[in-house]
Amino acid sequence: MKKYYKSLPILLTFVSLCLLGFAQLQPMPMSGKSPQALEMWQQASASLDNADIARATELMKKAIATDPDFFMPNYQLAMIYKYTNQPDEFATYLKKAIDSKAELTEGEQLLKDALLRMQENPEAPVYDIADQLIARFPKAKIPYYFKLIHCMMDDKYEEAASLCDQILTFTDTPGSAWNMKGYACLGLNDYDAARDAFDKYIELVPDHPNPYDSKGDYYMHRNQYANAYHSYMKAYQMDNNWSYKKAMKAQKRADWAKGPAELATPDLKGAWLLVKIKRVTAGDVEFEIPGNVTGSQVKIWSDEYFSATGKFEINGKELDNYSCGSYEFEGNHYQETIIYHVSPEIVGSQVNMIMELKGDTLTQTWPTTEKEDIDWDNYDQEIYVKLD
Repeated sequence: MKKYYKSLPILLTFVSLCLLGFAQLQPMPMSGKSPQALEMWQQASASLDNADIARATELMKKAIATDPDFFMPNYQLAMIYKYTNQPDEFATYLKKAIDSKAELTEGEQLLKDALLRMQENPEAPVYDIADQLIARFPKAKIPYYFKLIHCMMDDKYEEAASLCDQILTFTDTPGSAWNMKGYACLGLNDYDAARDAFDKYIELVPDHPNPYDSKGDYYMHRNQYANAYHSYMKAYQMDNNWSYKKAMKAQKRADWAKGPAELATPDLKGAWLLVKIKRVTAGDVEFEIPGNVTGSQVKIWSDEYFSATGKFEINGKELDNYSCGSYEFEGNHYQETIIYHVSPEIVGSQVNMIMELKGDTLTQTWPTTEKEDIDWDNYDQEIYVKLD
């Protein structure tokens, strides 16, 4: 189990899939009484179907606030926190689910039995309960995914792949089952089957970032880092909340695998227009364009020097911006020495960045750590496009 804690993005996909319950051909009955809470739970389940854990968690907490005794969202949150190794949160929602005063349905009672067993021992096996659920609700997704997540966590990949095949015989949302089968086949080192499963997922759900994120995981598993980078970046371009850190990791590994000739420094010379800016502090977005800041900036590079000028509006106040200095650039490591700056205290300082140049798009991210990496809880980022 611990190895999945070290691979949290993949684990979150597993967790989201095991908790699905919306849009089943034969739903497992639930005890929720509030129409508003049920609607929020259905929206949360749809988010889980696309591995959008953050949105699903938010909606489930809102459903619980509306109906505190609604068993299913309490159960689902307990499972999310259990399998993402957050024991305090797991204990909180496990207790809420167990203490629910609702009159539980047969399926919910079986899930509660599993929770009671895990309350005594979080690692206790629950396959017998999963089999009872499948026997009672053979055309509902929850029982299969409940068993599937435990198979994946216990490295029972062959059984996991078989469960995916069973789900595919009746599900009305096959994309998520193909996705899970891809990960099961990766665990079996059956790379052809894994590739085909992820490609089928992309075919079925082409407009969501998760299929491309999953295909990126496949490429990383195969050490095909350049392909992984492009797949992750496709997910990121569709939704900038997805896959960026994974893309940077893939790019770094791709660079390590290159020879010296392939690491030649790109030519920056010319004018570039700022199209996006973001500052993250302590894990929270402080400001961004587009977002809570408006404005524009042009940055120009010569052989040795750079110059940037722009104007921004923050909280209704217009601010001019300018900077100028020299730079050094090798591979994707870039350093600016500030000669002039709108903030005088910065003059004379050096700023170390990671620079990515892809076609006519340039991304600067800083500051770098001592290991020449980015602290993704505290960073600034600017994205430019080349001007003709």
